[in-house]
Amino acid sequence: MRKLSYFLLSSILLFSNMKLFSNINDWKLSGYSVIIPYFDARDFSNETHPIFYTTMKLRVGIERQVGNLLFKMNIQNSRVLGEEASIVSAKNPVFIIEGFLKYDSILNIPLSFQAGRFQMDYSTGRYISVSPWNYIERTFDGFRFSYNKPNLFLDLFAVKHTSQYVPPPLNATLNTFQFQEKDYTDYDILGFWYQNKMGDKREPSGSHETNIFSYWEIDSKKADTLNFNKDIITSGFNYKWNFGDFGAFVEFAYQYGKKGAKDVAAYNGNIEINYNFNDLKISLGSELLSGNAPDESDKIRTFDNYLAAKHRFLGLMDYFSNIRNQSLYGVNDYYLGLDYKLHKDWSINLTSHYFTANNKNNDTPGDYGIEFDLNLRYNISRGIFIEYFNGIFLPGDLMKSIYNSGKVNRTDPGFATWIRFSAKV
Repeated sequence: MRKLSYFLLSSILLFSNMKLFSNINDWKLSGYSVIIPYFDARDFSNETHPIFYTTMKLRVGIERQVGNLLFKMNIQNSRVLGEEASIVSAKNPVFIIEGFLKYDSILNIPLSFQAGRFQMDYSTGRYISVSPWNYIERTFDGFRFSYNKPNLFLDLFAVKHTSQYVPPPLNATLNTFQFQEKDYTDYDILGFWYQNKMGDKREPSGSHETNIFSYWEIDSKKADTLNFNKDIITSGFNYKWNFGDFGAFVEFAYQYGKKGAKDVAAYNGNIEINYNFNDLKISLGSELLSGNAPDESDKIRTFDNYLAAKHRFLGLMDYFSNIRNQSLYGVNDYYLGLDYKLHKDWSINLTSHYFTANNKNNDTPGDYGIEFDLNLRYNISRGIFIEYFNGIFLPGDLMKSIYNSGKVNRTDPGFATWIRFSAKV
């Protein structure tokens, strides 16, 4: 009976592989490359040397659709150019960034199931994103159910950020199942994302988009003998309205739970209005991330934006990309942006930011400073473009005190520039 079971199972697997790999012409191949040289002088001191480095990611992908089943895999090489110490000590940064099976139209309705390693990027990317500017990028391992219609989708996901579990050997032993049992120490993320779109901006009522989401992060490593490192729920919404040339947007999320022994009570909000005048778009907005006051230590009020696309928000110079680790005071960003299409292949963006502390006392300076960002883009052809970025940061009193080191006062403007070469085929 066991031999018959093995035979049937082997036959099914063999048939599936033959079906999947039967015709090479049915496979789709893709390629993606991004190379970015950086000139980084963001330390507010003209007496130190700027940092020069170049990052690269090179990705090759394959996929195949067989009926309702999609197989996809992307292999990526990510590196800082020249990071190998010698020709015999390569760091071997080649890995599978995506590899999954996805089955569509379950029960003949727009329901799909996805399993494996995949990327998730929702709405603005302010809360869950692939972090496309990072030369590694974020990816998730796990499962996802998706109900997807043209103007509505609902994702339910259960993914694993980090696993400490080591598969047991072939045979069960006493050493495998230790007594007393070990604590569970994985980092898991469970949640949902709902999006609904209605209307058209050319209609009298305009177009409307609503997103509602909630996700639970639990890092079961113990911060002490009793408390997990992280046990946080983030819940929120956003709403977009576009009417003709006018647009408005609001987004808000609240975090609660525990980090170690401390309770978490934090928020993040953004509001923006924009107007299109021919080839010019004007945006005015404000983003607030809560933070602790200098004399507050019983709770954590600094918003944890770990899963977000950092480079899209709070300025291109990334002073606040990891605000949960960099500042206890939170940050308020008041910004004005101008987007102008010079030509069908040329566009320019100029944005100014004024950053202040979200929470402070009478002894704490209130402003981080002012940042000016310039972005110039040229589209060479479809999927191939070059971007030039330049940022200048004029430090305020709070930033000067943060970067002060010993007797050296870092009060000069911060500066950064880089060029992004991107190609997708």
